[in-house]
Amino acid sequence: MRQILPNVSKGRYKMNILEDLKSRLTLSAESDITNEIFTEIAKILFGSCIIKKDDSMYAVTDIEFYFYNKKHKDIITHPRDCKAMQWYVNDFGGIDLTFESRIESVKDTNKKGKNIIKPQLDDSSYFGGILIRGLKDINSGEELVGPWACSEIFRLHDACGGCDFPTLIMMETGQRVPEPEARYHLVRKNNEQEIEKKVRYILSTYENGNDEILVKEMIESFKEFKDKNYRYVLKNNI
Repeated sequence: MRQILPNVSKGRYKMNILEDLKSRLTLSAESDITNEIFTEIAKILFGSCIIKKDDSMYAVTDIEFYFYNKKHKDIITHPRDCKAMQWYVNDFGGIDLTFESRIESVKDTNKKGKNIIKPQLDDSSYFGGILIRGLKDINSGEELVGPWACSEIFRLHDACGGCDFPTLIMMETGQRVPEPEARYHLVRKNNEQEIEKKVRYILSTYENGNDEILVKEMIESFKEFKDKNYRYVLKNNI
């Protein structure tokens, strides 16, 4: 593997790969989402990037895409408000590489009377990330399998200011992007009751999540997106 440097092609500077990646992660509420968009991003992550922490370097081996906007209502996606290409700890302790994300939030009160902030879902909302499910240490060959295992490299860092936080850098890996497949284990049982239970649980985190019109819409949306081929995994790393 070798590190990639910006180069000149036909008299013009070729776009830096990380700049290209960030551009592709900068979507909006109006963006049309297609499998091709996710595949092009996956090609960059599998073939031209690694995650570096201190002297360790990790190639991506398994990722899943999640993105919500009014044209692509993948409600399985965790709401967030952030810039493109940041690390984000999701609700289950895994690590996402973020899309540009925006969602309005409102103040609310929980059952104990404490003030809390809840996101509000509407047509201006757009948010998402790429869940890191698998990594491989380039030097040792050690494989990190599953979101929790991958998140371990993000947990402990030098408290005195050492620059050991995981960083995405450009490097050719020789890996080709695998064919996409369905995301892993989104519902325990694939039936109407389980789907409704899952959707109601997801919507309980939103300020307007008790709106029955919204609930019915998101149940149908969940059915549409639950089997989409938004996962890219190298088979020898399952």
